[in-house]
Amino acid sequence: MRILHNCILFIICICFTLTILFLDLMEGFSLVKNNFYIIFCAITTLIFFSIATYFKRKKLFIYPIIYVLIVLLLPFTNFSPTKPLKRSYYRFRQGMTVGEITNIVEGEFAKTSFSNPKIRQVGKDTQQFILDPNDSDYDSFWLIVYYKNNVYQRARISLD
Repeated sequence: MRILHNCILFIICICFTLTILFLDLMEGFSLVKNNFYIIFCAITTLIFFSIATYFKRKKLFIYPIIYVLIVLLLPFTNFSPTKPLKRSYYRFRQGMTVGEITNIVEGEFAKTSFSNPKIRQVGKDTQQFILDPNDSDYDSFWLIVYYKNNVYQRARISLD
């Protein structure tokens, strides 16, 4: 029986690691926009509950329950500053002013422990948000916002 518990824990660890990798690849995702994440979590949960039901051991139900709770909390955690930057990018709407865009970005970072991105005025109607030019892990992450007469037109984001 001990071997069965260890096998189930091993499977849960693998699935949890894959879930985190998917989350990392889809930084800033929302559960509604990303059906692949929901399908993967549902399939792994069904597998865990099937194993627990097949062996008819009530103790085995604790593993899928813990997995489900952790997976449900993952989208609300910030592992890197790229997630708040991407979340703010998705909140931009046509007609917003420079101040509104800046407030959105700063507001998303205020909810986290990460420092605000550096803001550079690239041109007359172009603003660039750089995560951290001094940190080699995040110096290539940027968001460029294009304005026309101080009104938002479009944006480009690089999370490479």
